[in-house]
Amino acid sequence: RKPFVDDPASDAATAEALRVKMRLLRTRFDGLQLRRCEARPSTYHGRGLFATRDIGKGELCTLYPGDALLLWTDDAARTAGAELNALFGDHVSTDEQASSTLFLRGPGARDYEVPAAARLSIVGDPARDGDDAYLGHYANDGASVVDPASRDAYAAASTAAANAEHVTIEGAQLGTVATRDIRSGDEILVSYGEGYWCSRAGL
Repeated sequence: RKPFVDDPASDAATAEALRVKMRLLRTRFDGLQLRRCEARPSTYHGRGLFATRDIGKGELCTLYPGDALLLWTDDAARTAGAELNALFGDHVSTDEQASSTLFLRGPGARDYEVPAAARLSIVGDPARDGDDAYLGHYANDGASVVDPASRDAYAAASTAAANAEHVTIEGAQLGTVATRDIRSGDEILVSYGEGYWCSRAGL
C-alpha cells in the first residue's frame, strides 16, 4: 500500500499497519489445518478446551477468535458505563449484529472476552464452535476469584494449573500456545489474571 512505499516510518504508514492488524484480529481464516483441540464439558466451568493429540511445549494449540473487538474511547476502559465501540468480523452479518440475540448481548458474553490492550478486548462467540482452528475462547482458568478471601490463593493455584497461554501472533491474531507438554485428552488451561475475575465478581 502507498503509505508503506512512500515512508514506512510515517504516521500514515503506522495508521495503515494498525488498520490491517485490527482487520486481521477479527478475521477467521478458512481452511486452516489446525486440528489439535476440541470443546467439550469441563469440570472447571461450562465447556472447556481439550487436546485431541499430544501437544509439545511452545506449540500452537488453537487460535482465539475475534468475532468482535471492543474498543473503549478513553482511559476508563472496561468500567461500567464506559463508552465503547464494537467491530465485527466479516463472518458476522449486519443482520446478526442488529439482532437482539447477538452474542455480545447475551448474559455470559464477558466469559469469552479477553483484553488485548488497555482499550481493546477480543470476544469469541461461544455458538461458533465448528472450526477446530478457532477454539481458544473455550480455554478455562484452573482457578478463580469469587470473593475477597479467594484473592490470595488465586495466583498460585492458577499458575500451577495452567499449561498454556494466550499470546499475540505478529499483533494480528491471538493464539493459545502450550507452556508445557500437554497430553491428548488433557484440558488446556490458561491464567486470565486476578483482574479478569475481580471485574466479573465486582471486587
